[in-house]
Amino acid sequence: EIVPAWVLMHSPYTLARCTQKMLSRRNAVHHEHYASWPVTDRKDLLIQVFKARHALRNVVFNGKKEWYNVAGNESSELGRLKLSEKSRKHAIQAYSDFLQRSALLALLEWLEADPTALVILDLLRQTAEQRDEIEDSVVPPAPSDGDEEDYVPTWPELPWMVEDLEDDTLHFQLFILVTEFGLFLQEDEENNGDIIVSNDPDIDKKLNKLLHKVLIQLNDNYLRNVKISKLRDDVRGEGTIPDYDVSHVSAELHKVVTQLEKQLDEIFDRVEAVVHERIELSNMEAGKYDEV
Repeated sequence: EIVPAWVLMHSPYTLARCTQKMLSRRNAVHHEHYASWPVTDRKDLLIQVFKARHALRNVVFNGKKEWYNVAGNESSELGRLKLSEKSRKHAIQAYSDFLQRSALLALLEWLEADPTALVILDLLRQTAEQRDEIEDSVVPPAPSDGDEEDYVPTWPELPWMVEDLEDDTLHFQLFILVTEFGLFLQEDEENNGDIIVSNDPDIDKKLNKLLHKVLIQLNDNYLRNVKISKLRDDVRGEGTIPDYDVSHVSAELHKVVTQLEKQLDEIFDRVEAVVHERIELSNMEAGKYDEV
């Protein structure tokens, strides 16, 4: 049995700690090219998570109660394995939270740079029109039974070895926003419920809600899971290492946790500011039409 997304679900403290260590300890000039890449801002890793979730959503029941084999073993991140239904559902949720949080943090930056969202809305609409082609390029067809024995795992390229990484990541985060939250998409009731691209008069309100509700909730969940992860480590440590509490700081006081709390508080303030600014702009625009 394997537990996909184990680190995201059960050890997010490790990710938070490693991220802070990379940013704080490797600040010499010759480290800059690789030490300044946040985990959530890398297209290659986002794609691996997307592919892993896709594989988990397409498992094949193998005849045993609540046990599955991954369909075609097409995801190099998962390999050849069996998993329980409980682990499958939890992993899908963990991967979804990771993808959505990355895309919404990017959306926050884009709207801070341009509160009117004119450019980003145009890009989102273009992405909605190209979503099938983008997904096909990300998730290749599963290998046939005869090809499985020759399947060779692949791994993401190092970020500093990828040209135009920021632009590539931007386009994939746009794809995540469109597909995860249905931006500019709706069911075509006249054509068997097919998903089509359409104008959305409430798109600005949707973007505000995604930041104010969804991103803040994802951040709260992430912080809670980091604290639980550190607390779990402390319980194990106290049970195995003599005088563990003498040389280790408790979860609520640990620098990684307190710094993360500060970062997420800052994100909350940024969300409040940009949503307020966008509402003010919307009210001003509505006032112009009222005057006419």
